[in-house]
Amino acid sequence: MRIACNTEGAGVHGNYRWYKLAGRGGRASAHYVHNHGSVLGCAH
Repeated sequence: MRIACNTEGAGVHGNYRWYKLAGRGGRASAHYVHNHGSVLGCAH
C-alpha cells in the first residue's frame, strides 16, 4: 500500500499518528503500518 501523508488522530496503543492511504481514500493507524522512509504531513 502507498501512503499519501500522515496526520494525528485517536490513539491506538499509545500511537496517535495516522496515515492517509494513496488512491484508496482510507486511513490506517501507524501502530499497524511499517513505513520505510519519511512521510509528509497532510495539509488541513
